[in-house]
Amino acid sequence: MFNEGVIMRSNDEKQLRDKDALNYDKWYLDRGITAVEVEDEVILNKLEFTDNMNFLDFGCGTGRFTEECKKKYPTLEIYGLDISPKSIEILDSKNICKIAKEFDASIDKISDLDFPQFDRILSMQMIQHLEKDGAINSINNIYDSLSMGGVAVIELYNFTGFNRILERFKSRGRIKKIQKKELFFEYRYGANEFQDFLEKYTSFKNTEVYGCQNISRRWINKFPFLRKFDLWLSKFSFSKYLGYYFIIIARK
Repeated sequence: MFNEGVIMRSNDEKQLRDKDALNYDKWYLDRGITAVEVEDEVILNKLEFTDNMNFLDFGCGTGRFTEECKKKYPTLEIYGLDISPKSIEILDSKNICKIAKEFDASIDKISDLDFPQFDRILSMQMIQHLEKDGAINSINNIYDSLSMGGVAVIELYNFTGFNRILERFKSRGRIKKIQKKELFFEYRYGANEFQDFLEKYTSFKNTEVYGCQNISRRWINKFPFLRKFDLWLSKFSFSKYLGYYFIIIARK
């Protein structure tokens, strides 16, 4: 199921992400603002922010979502980590993070940084880019960096979600492994599979899993009234079988 051994993330990947950093925010929003808002709102709801928390965006990119967090919760003390130096440079220019640093989640340790323990940690569509040992390192970084009672929210592509099943059907099963080198990931986790993975390789035992973007982005953008229904679905655990993404809630 997984490739054994540590596979370090290549300089090619850094260069790709650096090259795309200037256009990333626009590219993301061009996929359809209504659907993006659904994804953001579900994640914000699961993070359960309150005033004066500290928050780590682990795999922050250029800070598109980080910026949304700061707008809605201006008292957040935000930290960011990402593999792309150019993305960190762009994030720094937005003046929303107390500290943002370049970081390879597959091998680096947050404990080596001068960071506090965090009330909330978000890893948004990052861990699917890591091989098995890198993913284990990453999720243990999350556990070790949470304060007692803290909450981690981890979002990944949902290999067993209904929308993904339709994609695999249309592509005659070939979507499981992405062959294009520049994408640097595989669709390797289903919702239940990653929940088991998290509980096997970390001390997280109190986990929940939900779907996110349960209705196709194309349909939400075409019929915005579906947005509320999509948000409602994400309140229920059965949505993990629907979502284009799944979201793990892990409490320490």
